[in-house]
Amino acid sequence: MNKRMDKNRLNIGVYHLKPYARTEAHIKDLADCGIDFVVCMDNDRPALDLFHKYGVGAIVSGIAPKWWGGFGDNAGKLAETNPMEKYEAAAKAYCDHPAIWGIDVGDEPSALDFPYYGRVMDYVGRAFPNQFPT
Repeated sequence: MNKRMDKNRLNIGVYHLKPYARTEAHIKDLADCGIDFVVCMDNDRPALDLFHKYGVGAIVSGIAPKWWGGFGDNAGKLAETNPMEKYEAAAKAYCDHPAIWGIDVGDEPSALDFPYYGRVMDYVGRAFPNQFPT
């Protein structure tokens, strides 16, 4: 039960777990309801310990440099805003946890950023071998 994502089956996820819902009772309820993972989760170690206890995974934000494509105003600025050195520093500072299934590398990128975004995804996939980049 306490393993990382089983990609051979359909996994059910939910979006963002507010701090008030990071109690043992709430996290047990997630598992009992068949929820496999939480997207947009903080790197909250006590909550992640409970995730691991109940077999729930996390796609964690805030480990890799944050990126949001915005409403077009950030288009083409990913490489300038988050040079590869920022991702390398994040990987060096990272402390693994078995409940972390994925590393969030950004949201809503512009097509102008796709070439660099691909490099970021490749790097994150190598730098965090127990997680997948999202």
